[in-house]
Amino acid sequence: MTSSNGETVRQLTLAGNGIACLSGFMVKKDIEEGRLVALLEPEKLINTGREQINAVFYKSSSVAKRISAFIDFIQPKISL
Repeated sequence: MTSSNGETVRQLTLAGNGIACLSGFMVKKDIEEGRLVALLEPEKLINTGREQINAVFYKSSSVAKRISAFIDFIQPKISL
């Protein structure tokens, strides 16, 4: 299954529909309370308290000026 909505993916995973790659803030309580089990722990960023984020868009199409401006603004602030 695929979804562009993280909460939908979380609910599908909680219902036993496989594994998912979700942000820690979305599943922290579920993991603490035993509803979900963390997999691939060595793959996450260690000792940063941060999570990786991505800006995804099609390079072949025009990007709205407001999106380009936001990416240009936020990029230097989130570099590790």
